[in-house]
Amino acid sequence: MSRVPTPRCAAHGLASAPDGGCVLCRRELGEVIGESTETDSGRRVVRGLLGVTLLVCCGSAAAWVVREDGKRATPPLIAADAHGRVAVVEEKPAAEPGARRDDVKARGTPEEQLAEAERARVLREQEQRDQEQAELQRRSSSEAANQRKLAEQVRDRERHEQVMRDLDKSSRHNARGKVRITMFSTSWCGVCKKARAYMLDKNIPFSEHDIEQDEVAKERARALNPRGGVPTILVDELLLVGFSPGSLEQSIDVAARRYQGS
Repeated sequence: MSRVPTPRCAAHGLASAPDGGCVLCRRELGEVIGESTETDSGRRVVRGLLGVTLLVCCGSAAAWVVREDGKRATPPLIAADAHGRVAVVEEKPAAEPGARRDDVKARGTPEEQLAEAERARVLREQEQRDQEQAELQRRSSSEAANQRKLAEQVRDRERHEQVMRDLDKSSRHNARGKVRITMFSTSWCGVCKKARAYMLDKNIPFSEHDIEQDEVAKERARALNPRGGVPTILVDELLLVGFSPGSLEQSIDVAARRYQGS
């Protein structure tokens, strides 16, 4: 292992301190400072001399600054201000050309950086459009689901109403089937023929008695209708003299209400 040489003062040849000065340098400077501190101007002169001396000593000892690994290193810069204060100024190592080229290569040229920024902008806009499209689709799906639900509710209500109408119709039909209709007529009566044809066409069950052929029916018809007009129609307990479709239907409905729900 090679021995690292000891830094020495260029002025006196003695071992130097880290600041470049030796014991004799410090002693001489101390005597000068002690003799020249009477006035402010003297103090400034002494500080200036001290800074210059240290710079000279350190500059001469620069060649002896050696790193621990045995390689020479650039000594620190020592500077003195107008008041004689001395400070060590560290220099920042210059960037290696290769590292700078790598940094420029990593970032790219200005044109490449602009192109990359443009691509990033386009991607952001595309992502925003995708999000807006997804939100529109979600709202459209929600509205479509609500429309389907409302339509289903309307269909359910219509089906319910139709079922109720069918039940009511069936109930009324059953009730109307329970109504007893008896018509007293004659073979030559034209109105009796119209009443007979209407009830047969509408499937309304009835029974008919010719008062000229049946004495019992004649007596019963006279008891119901003393005036003796035909046709005389008995709807349960309701009596109709003559015939009209509206009067017959109304009388049947009135009589059928008693049988609904029974």
